Amino acid sequence: MVSASKGPAALIAFFGLTCVALSITIIVLIAEELYPGSGYYQVYYPATNSYSPLFYLEGRCLMSNNSINVCRYGYSVGAIGALTSIGLLVAMCAPPFIPIVMAIFNSIWYLAFAITATVYSNNIEGDESIPENIRLYNAKYRKDVYALAWTCFAVSFVSLPLALATKKQSSKPEGKTMAAEAPYPNAYPPASQPAGYPTV
Repeated sequence: MVSASKGPAALIAFFGLTCVALSITIIVLIAEELYPGSGYYQVYYPATNSYSPLFYLEGRCLMSNNSINVCRYGYSVGAIGALTSIGLLVAMCAPPFIPIVMAIFNSIWYLAFAITATVYSNNIEGDESIPENIRLYNAKYRKDVYALAWTCFAVSFVSLPLALATKKQSSKPEGKTMAAEAPYPNAYPPASQPAGYPTV
């Protein structure tokens, strides 16, 4: 018979797999779109179906408008977040305390990055001192990154009560699965019973 705690544990494992996939996506987006190598680039304007003039970028992180490198922070968040999410992924076969610890860590980990990425993305898009072509270059990918971070935070946060429920279920004593034995297995009364005792 399947334990009642397997349902929440399976959902936690699914959330863990989701965070692993999203963490890898965060790393890929930053590496491919927001932390390009030095070179000349153009911005595409969908409204007018046109491109900006060529401009030069020298290995700049396009997630912040100052010396704080949010891109490298994003790499760390994605890599460590993927590893810790494996703790949620193995929730069905791990001790109950592991998903609890991983859910708490991931919630704090992703929340901190989600806030940072959101704030710095808004700052760079509203900073008139930065050339417009740089502000617009792959701006949608900045939004994608912090949206993924917020999603990881949400599923990690939801995993916490599920992990607590799993621990609670696993700590309950299992009920008896066999019927209680008859007082007289052979259906005969003991010798001291009065005559007339019903038999089978």
